[in-house]
This record gives sequence, C-alpha cells and structure tokens, in this order.
Amino acid sequence: MLIGEVYGKTGTKHFNFRAYKEIQKLDFVTIKDENNDWILCQVDDVASQTEGEDGVKNTAKVTVIGRRKEGMLETLRKSIPPRSLVYSADRKVIQEVLNLSKKGLYIGLLEANKDCEVFLDPKNLVSKHVAVLAQTGAGKSY
Repeated sequence: MLIGEVYGKTGTKHFNFRAYKEIQKLDFVTIKDENNDWILCQVDDVASQTEGEDGVKNTAKVTVIGRRKEGMLETLRKSIPPRSLVYSADRKVIQEVLNLSKKGLYIGLLEANKDCEVFLDPKNLVSKHVAVLAQTGAGKSY
C-alpha cells in the first residue's frame, strides 16, 4: 500500500518522507530501487505539524536496512532518489530481508509487525553466544 513520498536530502542510510497515511515509529516500509527490487527500511521517528488550513502534515525519518541478494544482506551504494514512492512493507519482504525462518524455536512476533513470527535455529543457539534481554516481567523465562 502506498503511504508516502521521499523528500529533501537523501542518502544510502537515511531519508525522510511525507506520509499520506498514519505511520508509527518502528513501522517497516519499502521503496523500489532502479532494478525494481524492494528495499526494506524502518521508521525511526515520526513528526506532525499543521499546514495552513489544509490540516496536518506527517513526516517520518527512516533508516535503510537493505535488500537480500544471494542469501546476503546488501546495503545500498546509491542514495535514495527524492520523490521515490514509499510503501508499507508486507510480511514476505520483511521475512526475506531480515532472514526470518519459519523453522526452529518460536520466540514471538516482531513488535513493529505483529503478523511476522520469529523463530530461532536451535543449532545456532548452541554453537554461538546468545543473550535474551528484557525488563522484568517481559517474558524471558517463558
């Protein structure tokens, strides 16, 4: 779903966009690159301001995560073009770019996208260092 348009100064790691729809901090959004590949990004900050008698203008600051190519997370080498269209990220793109497997131990849902389940591979858990961090009462023991 189309939710906005990139404006102002852009780069390979950050950009701003004007939002046509309601957005929240931590929302995942996507843009298309020159090859028509989806690039996953996440909203860092949301701001609102009045704009004349027309109402309220919402803007967002975004961090670019990247795209998945040949199994590797690839970051951008070119800046995001101003006026690029911004879309809400669908579950498939989020899972692919963040490499969220459908196998392993279920640990919960992504905070920013409640329909994305997160699983951990038990083989990786015992072969590497792992930390589970959260405040008291957040469900670490569960």
